[in-house]
Formats: sequence, C-alpha cells, structure tokens
Amino acid sequence: MKKRIGFWLLLFVALFCTLRGAPYDDITEAVYKRSQQYSLGGYKKIVVFSPQRTGSTLVFNILRFLFENIEVINQSTWANSRPDFLVNKTHEPKLWGKKTIVFCTIRNPVDAIFSFYRVLKGDKPFLDISYLNVLVDFYIEYLRNARRQIKMENTVLLRYEDFERDMGHIFQKVEEALGIQIDLTDKELMKRVLSIENVSLHIQQYQGFDQYDSVTHFHGAHIDQGELTPKEKGFLVEKINIRLQPHKDLLNSLGYSLSQ
Repeated sequence: MKKRIGFWLLLFVALFCTLRGAPYDDITEAVYKRSQQYSLGGYKKIVVFSPQRTGSTLVFNILRFLFENIEVINQSTWANSRPDFLVNKTHEPKLWGKKTIVFCTIRNPVDAIFSFYRVLKGDKPFLDISYLNVLVDFYIEYLRNARRQIKMENTVLLRYEDFERDMGHIFQKVEEALGIQIDLTDKELMKRVLSIENVSLHIQQYQGFDQYDSVTHFHGAHIDQGELTPKEKGFLVEKINIRLQPHKDLLNSLGYSLSQ
C-alpha cells in the first residue's frame, strides 16, 4: 500500500512540476552537463566539514559539481572520505594541510538540533529526552571544533541562515575563495537541479531518513520533515535551551544566541 501511495505521490509531483514549467533533472546526470571542471587554484583537495542539518549536503553537491573529476563524480562516497576524490564531506574534525580548503557550515544550534530531531522522529512516537541531550552535546562539541577550524586561513565559513534561500551566496563564497568565475549556465543548472522541488523528487525513492543516496548524500525525508504539535515544539525548544545555557558564550562567539 505504501509503495502504491509513494508511486502516485511521485507521479503527482512530477506532473505538477511539468505543468508549472519547472524541469526535473537527475542530479547525478546533471553534473555531466557542466561547462567545465573548475580549477582548485593552489589547493589539491576540498573538504566540507559540518554536523547534520546545517546545509552541508547542498554545499557538498555544489562543490562536487564544480570541481570533482568526471571519472569518479558519481561513485559512492558515503561513510569514509576517499583519497582519490577531490571533494569530500565529513562530520569528523581533523587537521587538514594547507593544500586542503575547508568549507565549514554552521547553523543556529537550536534550529539545527530541532531539525535533526524532527527528521529522526519521523512518524514515530515522541523520542526519549535523553536522546535529545545526546544531540545537544554532539552539536556543542562540533561548534568547539568549528570555532577552532574557522581561525585557519584555509577555511571558508558558510552560515546556513545566509544561503538557505540564496544559493548565490555559496557561489560568491566559492568564487572569492578559489579565485574563479562560475559560468552563468552552470549556476542556473545547479539552482535548478538542487532546488527544493527537484531534490524532493530525487529522494522520493527513499522511505525515511535512514535511507540515502550514497553519491549525493541526500537522505529520504531530507527536506520533508515530520510535523510536531505546538506543545511538543515548545517543550523541545525549552529543553534544548536549558542544555545549551552553560555554553552561551560559545554560541555568542559564533554569532548565535539562545532562542527566546
């Protein structure tokens, strides 16, 4: 029954996009339409360093589109970074050499933790509060690592709040960091294939967040998050704020504050 519903939902969305004039492109095929493979300048590798729910998958796919070698561009990269790839994505801190440029994504931790909780919860009953505390502690550790990383000359900081609805912000940061000019046709292609509508179609085949595309790193339910009641939302935000309270100086140093 679920498979039949999923099929008709996918068909409806595809028809809707067609009728409204929005083209649907396979993300993994679109990379072959780029005008060129762009130069890394004086760098040899690119790393996207981030926790979950900070927009890092969008950033990773843009960088993959622009810089990855065509021979490996659609090979699996999940779980472990591959040394033969020019572009990798990780949640684990590391001391990267000067020949690696690091794109570090951050997001207000209250929003990021809340978002992560929602996609993990899905249609399941309310998750245990102890799990929420684990998520908070994970993000605090990441923010400590991020604060150290962004002090490095080879690091580009990308705030989720700046590029959430403006992919052009990412393009500008990449151009400035690597001294390139991205062709307008490539920008338009990326905006189209990595749009919310197109990515939503791409992940329809996956039943939940625990299923994913090992090439693009997009999960099922990556965008379509489960709804919470106002009471549940208020409770979660309150608990997240309490857990983050001892670390407000860390948040302030990165330009964030606790939710009111």
